[in-house]
Formats: sequence, structure tokens, C-alpha cells
Amino acid sequence: MRTGPGTEYEQAGYVNQGQEFEILDLQFTGSGKDWYLIRGYFGTAWVSSGIVSVWKGETRYDNGTKNRWPIQ
Repeated sequence: MRTGPGTEYEQAGYVNQGQEFEILDLQFTGSGKDWYLIRGYFGTAWVSSGIVSVWKGETRYDNGTKNRWPIQ
């Protein structure tokens, strides 16, 4: 996790496989990896779309495809 949407921001902690978080926002970078602002027990932090899977109901949406989940 990072304090902002990019690797140039300070590290804010870690997420573990299988953990679930609420997505609050999405930052498109144009570099192929977008950043999600998530909320959890730690407060809020940013995670790279390259290391997480996004699910809405039973459907998985992968980064870098036409199936990006629109954040509303």
C-alpha cells in the first residue's frame, strides 16, 4: 500500500492475499497500472491494480482490459 497513487509515494503497509476492501476511488495513470484507494482496518491507502483483483458480485474485473469496473 502507498500513501498516494504511485510508487513514488511512501509505503503505507501491506495487504495479504484473500483480504477484502472497499474501493473508494480509482486513479488512472496511463502506464498500464492504475491505483485504487481502499478503506480497511488501517484507514485508507492506495494499492496498485497490478497486485489486486476487483470483484463486483460474482464478476471479476481485470486491469488493462475493457472490463474495468467503473468507480461511481
